[in-house]
Amino acid sequence: MNRIGKIGLLLLAIFALMSLGGLAHAQLTPVDHYKCYLIEPPSQVPGPLLLSDQFDPQEAVELLVSRLLCAPVSKEGSPVNNPDIHLKAYEIFPAPPLNPPALVNLFPLNDHLPPEFDVRVIRPLFLLVPTIKERLQ
Repeated sequence: MNRIGKIGLLLLAIFALMSLGGLAHAQLTPVDHYKCYLIEPPSQVPGPLLLSDQFDPQEAVELLVSRLLCAPVSKEGSPVNNPDIHLKAYEIFPAPPLNPPALVNLFPLNDHLPPEFDVRVIRPLFLLVPTIKERLQ
């Protein structure tokens, strides 16, 4: 998969991240939407680094490469809940596929996008790190 394709998948993943727990009966702290920007030059963080989550109990990461900075955004006039918290996206190397892939349903936390059913979670691509930025210009 080329870099542009991976970035597109990241944007979908960020939307999914912001949508977790969006069932009608869930009561959640308001979560911002994010708009992502390509950053240059990319920085590298060498591993090993162990990551674990609900899909992969333990993954050894050898390298992280910074790719995107995501800023909280007002969507359709909605308030930005935490304007200081940004997300920095690091591409994960290596990124072996899950065996077997996980099957999930996704429920966006807004009425602009429909739910998605029987979505397969294939492989990790990015690590999103909460970040505070200082604007230089």
